[in-house]
Amino acid sequence: MHSARYGRHSLPRPGSHSRHDRGGFFTADLLNGTKVYVLAVIEHGTRRIRVLGATQNPAQSWVVQQARNLLMDLEDAGMS
Repeated sequence: MHSARYGRHSLPRPGSHSRHDRGGFFTADLLNGTKVYVLAVIEHGTRRIRVLGATQNPAQSWVVQQARNLLMDLEDAGMS
C-alpha cells in the first residue's frame, strides 16, 4: 500500500466477506488553515461512511493501523 501524497487513494478490498467495499483519502482544511488527509471507507450494504482517522502525514504504518482498528471494531460488532 502506498502512503498518500495528493488527493484520493483507493484501499485494497479487505475481502469478499467484508461489508466495506471502497475506501480512500480526501483532504479537509481545518479552521487554522492546516490541511489533513481523512481516511474513510464506505459500508457497501448500508452506504454508511466510516471515518477511520485524520492526519497531516498519512504514512503507510498509520494507514495499516487504521485498517487493523477497523477490523477489530467489525469483529467486536460481529460484522466480520
